[in-house]
Amino acid sequence: MSPGDVRLITRPTDPHQVPRPGTVEVVARLFGTDTPPVARVGDTETPMTHGEDGLWRATVTLAEGLNAIEVRCGEGYDRIDCLVRDGHSIPKRRLPVAPGEDCHAIGAWPIAGIDGARLGPNKNGCGW
Repeated sequence: MSPGDVRLITRPTDPHQVPRPGTVEVVARLFGTDTPPVARVGDTETPMTHGEDGLWRATVTLAEGLNAIEVRCGEGYDRIDCLVRDGHSIPKRRLPVAPGEDCHAIGAWPIAGIDGARLGPNKNGCGW
């Protein structure tokens, strides 16, 4: 699904990762169903259209702040939390990164199948 989830932002000043308020295109790929999906932001549902490339698309409007975007198809759904900022509230500098810290850890994200547990002795996945 595109745009990306706030947990996956690596460049907070990039407007492709943190969009401005307004309209964005939500893109989804479905497997094993012919049921048309619906994109939902807040209480607004937008039917998605099927493109020649096999992807489903819808244009939705996002307000500034954290927006939950859901794509529903029958009983199944996927959800991302999309951060939206205007041009004045975008940070001018990156956050400091110290080696050995878990700044790159996503944390628990149950809908994506990530339980947040540390799977190795190093939080960043470096050597055993």
